[in-house]
Amino acid sequence: MGMKRIEALRVVADVAERYDAVVTVHLGFPARELYRVNDRRLNFYMLGAMGQSCSVGLGLALCTDREVLAIEGDGGLMMNMGVLPTIAQERPRNYTLVLIDNSTYATTGDQPTPSDRIDWEKVAEAHGLTYFEASEPESAEVALEDALATEGPRMVRLEVEPGNADVPLIDLDPEEIKVRFVRALREG
Repeated sequence: MGMKRIEALRVVADVAERYDAVVTVHLGFPARELYRVNDRRLNFYMLGAMGQSCSVGLGLALCTDREVLAIEGDGGLMMNMGVLPTIAQERPRNYTLVLIDNSTYATTGDQPTPSDRIDWEKVAEAHGLTYFEASEPESAEVALEDALATEGPRMVRLEVEPGNADVPLIDLDPEEIKVRFVRALREG
């Protein structure tokens, strides 16, 4: 592997900016890293909601025409695999599940997950998601652009190295995150 998670999130943030996309991001360090690389009002930081970014993103995709990028870790998605049949049923054209796969529960101490034993492409395809993957920043951008050029739902698996960037806590409280996010959705 040759990409750090913060590098992958920078690529996702750049693509989201170009598409004026809604972004949901799962708990802990990934949310902090995205906040550090590109805080936007259309980023919804899920503080402490492991496995729920893909569900919240699905709900948003069903109520907006904007592209929705739901960033989830491998551990979080394994906790909430039950969302995949709902994605298959609803088939939102504007939904991309961005799977950040470091094969660990990074926020809680890098305990290993069984992600390396899961065929994520088969999982995605079994649930009607078009599958893309990448393990370098350049290929990550291509994968995301290719995904957004196809009708959703889609899964983009970004394979990253274990470890967290040294970034500060998000200096917004949950109420502020919600209010500014809702206002940004209403303005668009």
